[in-house]
Amino acid sequence: LPELLRDDELSRGNGYLELWTFIPIIAGTALAGQLLHVSDSHLLLPALVVVGVALAGLGASFCIAETPPAGSQAKFPLNPLRDIARAIDDIRRHRGLFLVLLAIAFFWFIGNLFQVNILLYAKTMLGLKEVGTSLLLAVLGVGIGVGSVAAGVVSAGKVELGLVPLGAIGISSMCLLLSVSHSSMSLTTLALFGLGISAGFYVVPLNAYLQRESPAMLRGRYIATSNFLAYAAMLVASALIWLTHDVLHIGSTGVFFGVGILSVAATVMACRELPEMLVRCVNWIVSHFIYRVRVIGSQHVPKSGAALLVANHVSFVDAPLILAALDRSVRFLMYRPLSESRLFHPIAKRMGVIPIDGADGRDGVRQSLDVAREALRNGELVGIFAEGGITRTGLLGPFKRGLESIMEDGNAPIIPVYLDQMWGSVFSFSKGRFLWKRPREWPYRMTIVFGEPLPATSRAEEVREAVQLLSMEAVAARDDASQFLAQSMVRSAKRRGKRLMVADASGERLSGYAFLARAYAGAYALRRAAPTSNQVGIMGEQNVATAVDHAAVALAGRVGVVLDPALPIAELRELLERCDIHEVIVIGDSPVEGGFRRISWGELCGAPPGLLLAGTVRLLPASVLLSRLAHEKGDPFDRVTVLFSAGPSGAGRRRAVRLSHANISANISSLSELLGLDSSDHIVAALPFHDAFGYVAALWLPLCRGVPVTLSAPMN
Repeated sequence: LPELLRDDELSRGNGYLELWTFIPIIAGTALAGQLLHVSDSHLLLPALVVVGVALAGLGASFCIAETPPAGSQAKFPLNPLRDIARAIDDIRRHRGLFLVLLAIAFFWFIGNLFQVNILLYAKTMLGLKEVGTSLLLAVLGVGIGVGSVAAGVVSAGKVELGLVPLGAIGISSMCLLLSVSHSSMSLTTLALFGLGISAGFYVVPLNAYLQRESPAMLRGRYIATSNFLAYAAMLVASALIWLTHDVLHIGSTGVFFGVGILSVAATVMACRELPEMLVRCVNWIVSHFIYRVRVIGSQHVPKSGAALLVANHVSFVDAPLILAALDRSVRFLMYRPLSESRLFHPIAKRMGVIPIDGADGRDGVRQSLDVAREALRNGELVGIFAEGGITRTGLLGPFKRGLESIMEDGNAPIIPVYLDQMWGSVFSFSKGRFLWKRPREWPYRMTIVFGEPLPATSRAEEVREAVQLLSMEAVAARDDASQFLAQSMVRSAKRRGKRLMVADASGERLSGYAFLARAYAGAYALRRAAPTSNQVGIMGEQNVATAVDHAAVALAGRVGVVLDPALPIAELRELLERCDIHEVIVIGDSPVEGGFRRISWGELCGAPPGLLLAGTVRLLPASVLLSRLAHEKGDPFDRVTVLFSAGPSGAGRRRAVRLSHANISANISSLSELLGLDSSDHIVAALPFHDAFGYVAALWLPLCRGVPVTLSAPMN
C-alpha cells in the first residue's frame, strides 16, 4: 500500500483492505460448515471451491499496479528465523514501531481466539446450528468491515493513532458484554457488531502507522516480521482455546470475560508506554465531540524534517487542537508551572514538552529556547505561541522575539498558524473568565489555518503579519459567513421559542414563535400580492412591524429595497424608478403616491396568523420549515437588499449598493464575535434600517443570532 498510495490515503486504503480481508475470512469460516453439509461430508466440492478461490486470487494479483523495485541487495535468507530475529532486534530500537508490532500481534491473537470461541459460544450457550452460527460470524465480519472503513474515513487523511485506544476500549466492553449476554440473541448480535466495529478502529491505524513509519528500504522486512508475529500469536490463541476448553473446561463466556480483562490491561500498558497514543485519543475526542475542527493548509507542514509552528494563543486547548490537526508530534513550549503540575507532568514529559517561564530569568528562558533550537536541529516540529500568553481580549497581541532566538543559525521553515473562532469557547477568557460559562454551540465550530512556510530569517513582526493574513482566510471560510439570512433567522426563532425575540418602543412584543409565524404569513401574502416582482420596496420606522416585513421578504425570496421615509417625495420616486420597483410595503403614513402599488402592513402581516400556521411553526423542526415553507434554494451570493448611500458629503445623487446574503452574514459573524453575544444578552437598537450599520446590527444581527432586540426610532 505505501507504494501505491500517498501518505494521506494510507488510512482509508487500509480501511478498505481490512474490509475485504475480514469479510472473506468470516465468510470462509461460515461457508465451510455449509459446504460440508451440502456435500454430505465428501471433500470434492470443498476442494474445488478452495482451488477456485485460490485461482481467483491469482488472477486478481495480475491487476495490481506496477511498483518500482525495492532495490535491496540482500540475499535470500536460508534461515528465515535468524532473519526474523535480526529484524525484531532492529525494530526494538524504534520504541513506537515495536509497540505497534506487538499491538498488531495482539489483535490477531484475540481475532483467532474470537473466531473459534464464537463457534463454541453459538453452539453451547445459544444452541444454534450451522446456519445460525454462520449468521453470527457474518455480523462480526460486517462490523469489522464497517469499523475499518469508518476508521479510514474519520482519520481524515492522517494516520490517527488516537483511534487505537477507542477501539481497544470497545473490544474490552463488547467482550465483557458477550460474557453475560447469552440470554438475549438481540443483545449478543449487537455486541458482536460492536466488537467488529471496535476491531476496525483498532487495527486500521496500527497497520497504517507500520507502513508509514517503516524505513523504505526495510519496509518489506518489517511488514514480514509483523506478519510472523501475528501468525505466531494466532497459533498461541489456538493452543489457548484448547487449553481453556478441553483441559481447564472454561466455557466460552469465561474466555470472552478473560479477553475483556486482558484487553483492558493491554490498553493501559500501551498508553503508558506510548503516551502519544493516549494524547492523540484525547485530542481526537476533543476535536470531534467538543469542537468541530476545520483544517486548512495542512499540506504546508512538512511530512518530515524540522519546522517551527507559530500560532496565536486563544485558549487552553490550542496545542491539543493543533496536534489533532496533524499526524506528526509537535514539541510545544509550555508555561513551566503548568507543564510541571501533577496533572500534566507525566504526559508533558513523555510528549517532549519544553517548559518555559519568564520567572526563570533571562538565563532560564534562554535555556528553554536552546532546547527548542536543538529539537529543530534534530528534525522535529516545534510549536510556540509567540504572544507569550493567552489573549484576554480575543485580539492578536504583539509577538515576542523568542522565535527569532530559536531560529538563530537555523534553516528550518517557519509555519504561521491561525486558530479562528476560539474566542468565546469555554477554554478562552471571553466574558472575563476561563471555563465557567456556557458554550455558544455544541460542538463548537472552529478553524485552524496553516500558512505557507516563511524563511528562518523572518522577524517577529513579519511572522505576526503572516498570522494576521491567515485570519482573513479563516474568516472567509466560516460556515456562518455565507449563509442565507432567512435560514439563520428561522433557526434562531425556533431556538427562542416562547421567549422574547423582538420588541419596540410602543410596547409590542413578539416571541420567537410569534415572529416566525407572522413572517411566514407575510411571505405567503407577498407572493399572492406581488407574484412576479423580484424587488420590493420596504418603508417604515424601526419597530416590530418593519422587522417582520424584512423577514417576510427574505422568506419569500425577494430583494428588499430599504427606503428612508424621511426622504422627499421626488427623491423616493427617483429611487423606486431606478430599481424598477412597482410594489412598496408601507408601514404607517407614507409620502409614496402614484404609479406604485402600496402594500399596507395590515394587508401583509397585520392580522394574526392562522392557528394552522402558528401550530406548524411551533411543531415542525427548523430543517423541515426551511425545506417546505421557505423560498427555493439559491446562492448565498445572491442579492438580498439594496441600500442607498448619499456619499461622503451627503450631497449629490444617491448610489445604490447591492448587498448579498454573504455580505450581511459575514458582517454578522464578525460583529457577534467582537461583541461576544449569546442568548442571555439583549440589544437595544436605535439605528435606522436604511443605514448599512443599522440594517446589519439592529435588524439581522439579533434576528440571526437569536439575541432579543428592542427597536426604537433614531430620535426617540
